[in-house]
This record gives sequence, C-alpha cells and structure tokens, in this order.
Amino acid sequence: MNQLDLLRKKAGELLQNSDNERDNKKYKIISDFLKDDDCFLNIDIEHAFAILRDLGINEESVSECCSSLITR
Repeated sequence: MNQLDLLRKKAGELLQNSDNERDNKKYKIISDFLKDDDCFLNIDIEHAFAILRDLGINEESVSECCSSLITR
C-alpha cells in the first residue's frame, strides 16, 4: 500500500470512530480531499502539515511524510 492509500484508510477509520460532530465534519472533509491522487500538490505546506497532524502522523515524521507525498 502506498502512503496516500494509508492516509485514506486512516481518515476513514477516524471518520467511522468519531463520536464528535465537529471531528466527523473534519474527517469527512479530509477524506474527500484525499480522493484526489494529486491532492498534496494543490495546497500550501501549512495545510498539508495540518492534515497530516489531524490524521495522527507523528510530529517528527510530518515533514518527511509531506515531502514524500509531494515528490511521488
């Protein structure tokens, strides 16, 4: 599985397991965003980092993860 597919799976899991309406909306937006294979090419770095953090990516790995998504 590639990294983007793993993020899609994680977003789906978080959406299904969230009991909070605000979090449900957030994860729905993220899930819809991740449907585009080039999604990380179309946003600025701050938003990309925020999405990765919302998906629970370890802070030490956010930059590396984002870089690999942009250069894939």
